[in-house]
Amino acid sequence: LGVIAQNVARTLVMYGGTVVESGPTRAVFGSQAHPYTQGLFAARPRLGAARVPGARLPTIAGSVPELADLPAGCPFAGRCPRTIAACHATLPPAMALGAGHEARCIRLVDAT
Repeated sequence: LGVIAQNVARTLVMYGGTVVESGPTRAVFGSQAHPYTQGLFAARPRLGAARVPGARLPTIAGSVPELADLPAGCPFAGRCPRTIAACHATLPPAMALGAGHEARCIRLVDAT
């Protein structure tokens, strides 16, 4: 992620073959909106952080679905801690978050 932050102007975060978040790298890194993006950032090791014996990095619960058998709706719904029934019904449209930053998550409406 450090290499991306320093060398890429625009970032796309994909899950299950779908872009779930996109935008200027600074915006995506500064304000992760989609739960998958948040999970990726939470799971990264941090340079200089004290090592705690036996501690493990956070992981994203569940298992990755087969691309040929993706469920209807949001491809991340089966692993997302914020899933509601509507997440399984249809792929949410990309929601503008500002200055070219977008994310596909029904629950973003709850946060605005």
